[in-house]
Formats: sequence, structure tokens, C-alpha cells
Amino acid sequence: SLGSRKIFSQIQKVRALLCLTLMCLMTSNIARAEELLVAVASNFHHTMKLISEEFQIRTGHRIILSAGSTKKQFTQIVNGAPFDFFVAADSETVAHLNALQLSIENSSFNYAIGHLVACQTAFLSRKTLVNCFNSGYLAN
Repeated sequence: SLGSRKIFSQIQKVRALLCLTLMCLMTSNIARAEELLVAVASNFHHTMKLISEEFQIRTGHRIILSAGSTKKQFTQIVNGAPFDFFVAADSETVAHLNALQLSIENSSFNYAIGHLVACQTAFLSRKTLVNCFNSGYLAN
């Protein structure tokens, strides 16, 4: 379907962009290691695992992933965790790292844009979900 092709195309773009970025890091003075330590938001861990496997095949360099919530990863970075790369789930956390001068200037970019969809379940009726959106509990 058109929707699945669009999603596949977006995933391919994300993979290409992250692979390019990681290759640039590997060849720069920033990281001259056989391994990169990457903090990755839990919601992107599976995709990043696929990307890192492909990256290792293409370059011979290994990526070690550390998955967790963006806020926990942020706290680890603030406390000196030796991550080479941070794949965060939100731009606010990245802006905070930038403000604290704990990131490399102009190195961040948006890798994905997500959407939240409410689904009717056995526990919540359509009417309940509509009321949540209309009452302001959920932004639409």
C-alpha cells in the first residue's frame, strides 16, 4: 500500500542519514575508535540495532547500544557517561544538552517525526476517547 511504502521510504532515509552521520563521526577526530557507544531512546532501539548491524558490516566498526529513556540517558550524559552519539526521543532534551555545552555544536538533527494515534480498545470506548480529546486531556 501507499502508506507502507511511505513508511519504508522514511525508514530508509533515517538509516541513510544515521549511517552517514556515524561514518562521519568514525572518520573525524571526534571518535577514532573501533567501537562507538551510542545512547538510544528505547522507542528507537530496534531500528538503531538494525542500522548498527548494517553499519558494522559496511565499515567493520562496532556500535554498542545503550537503550533507555531519553531522560535517563540525559542524566547519564550530564554525569559523565562516555557516549559518542545520542539518539534522543525529543528535541527539548537535546536543546538542554546544547545549553549545558555537553554536545558538539551544530551536530543535532531530527531523525524522525512521530504521531500518536488513539485506538479503541475493550477498555476504552470511542466515546471515552473522543471525550478525552475534547476535554483537553489529550492534544489533537
